Amino acid sequence: MATKKTSNKRSLAKIYGTNRYSLLIFIVIFAALGTYLILRSFAASTVGVLEAELLTGSGNVVSDNSAQQGKALSLTNTTAATGTLTTTAMGDTLTLRAKGVQCHGAPQVAITVDGQQKLLTSVSSTSYTGYSVATSISQASHSVTAKLTNPYAKHSCARSVSLDYISVTSNSSPVTTAPLTVTLTVPTNGSTVSGGVPVQATASGSAGVTKVEFYFDNTLKATDSVAPYCMAQDVGAGASSCYNWDSTTVANGSHTITAYAYDSVGTKSAASTVTFTVNNPVATPVPSGKSTWRPVNSPILSDAEAASHVIRSSFEPRPGNFTPNHTVPTQAERDYYNAQSQNYETRGLFTGNFTGTTDETIQWVSWKWGLDEDVVRAVAAVESWWNQNAYGCTSQGGGLTSPTWSQNPGSCPMAMNSTAANLEIFAGYMRQYYDNYQGKSSWLNDVDHGQTYAAGDEWGSIGAWYAGRWHTAAAESYITKVKDYETKQVWAQPGF
Repeated sequence: MATKKTSNKRSLAKIYGTNRYSLLIFIVIFAALGTYLILRSFAASTVGVLEAELLTGSGNVVSDNSAQQGKALSLTNTTAATGTLTTTAMGDTLTLRAKGVQCHGAPQVAITVDGQQKLLTSVSSTSYTGYSVATSISQASHSVTAKLTNPYAKHSCARSVSLDYISVTSNSSPVTTAPLTVTLTVPTNGSTVSGGVPVQATASGSAGVTKVEFYFDNTLKATDSVAPYCMAQDVGAGASSCYNWDSTTVANGSHTITAYAYDSVGTKSAASTVTFTVNNPVATPVPSGKSTWRPVNSPILSDAEAASHVIRSSFEPRPGNFTPNHTVPTQAERDYYNAQSQNYETRGLFTGNFTGTTDETIQWVSWKWGLDEDVVRAVAAVESWWNQNAYGCTSQGGGLTSPTWSQNPGSCPMAMNSTAANLEIFAGYMRQYYDNYQGKSSWLNDVDHGQTYAAGDEWGSIGAWYAGRWHTAAAESYITKVKDYETKQVWAQPGF
């Protein structure tokens, strides 16, 4: 019996020892699993995904290896693409994965869910990036729309966006949101300004920014819904910089500008206010007598004959233009530009052979090419506020009239160094559009257009200079701005 008891004791010890180690292993595994489950409960989980290529009504489905399913939806206009997103649980974050083609600024996309805008974001990355907003989305099937809000095209580039997918995630941990803020960046507090001032504000917040309001001396002056947020509205949504607000329209003295931002859920930000002083001197009047549009296919005047019509004066609102105003392109520069120019009517006629004040050069080019010199003055004010040194060769265009460098091989730095050269590039395009020289402008009927192209339309020609299209919405906005400056004759106002 002793032997048997000893045997049983050893067997029990063996069994107990085995179970003890098994139990320890089980406890370790259970603890690790419990920790994983606890951590997993605080991680964001996807509760709904809508692949962008399933959206209908707008855009083109394209193959894209960088997209999640190898396909994406490309949007180039403001028509909304629609689809259905089904969520399996309550969600608290909406995400758009997208990339953008930048053109004078980033494309902006609005996402609505069941008719309510949930996300408004600038797609500033050229590779796929997630853009998210904290928002409550119930467990259900939802109607979703995606829209490019600021299409833009000028000559060599066109803004567009590629959408990969729209997703909804749920995260049980607290959602950190950035407050809605707005800051006026121009003018600065306590500054003194004159002439044109690019009044501008920045704004941001977790729920996006739907608009920024500008109040001048406590009166609502303007509302802008596209960054950069400007008091003087940019021509075409999402232009890369603000137009100048004309300070000569108000009395000299102390003034205030206040900005408020609003987001997609109706939140209004705290105010950003600057106090500044307007101090505009009295300008010398522009001399009377001017060139006007000559009929279709009228001959181009010689340099000397055009110069004989110029009314010389001391009027020079931009002394900084002196060097380019008195620089003429070399013969080699002229020959190269005339050979390379895509503007057929300019070939062989472009010289840039004039020196004088900024306004005298405008008169000269207007007489040479048969343009209305007040319209040319207004275009130069819209494009550069008569600053020949504006922008330079690193941007899409620069100088007095901002010709697009990529469309004019050999034009830069020549057209930055010479005011007359810069203006002649513009004038040549005006006559090309206005005359339909050799039928070379009929292509405007083969692309997006608001009216049928026809020669002899001076304002259609002006709009095409900006938009590269005939009487489209972007062209009409530009035409309106030029007409406004022409009517006001901003160049003759105090402080210009």
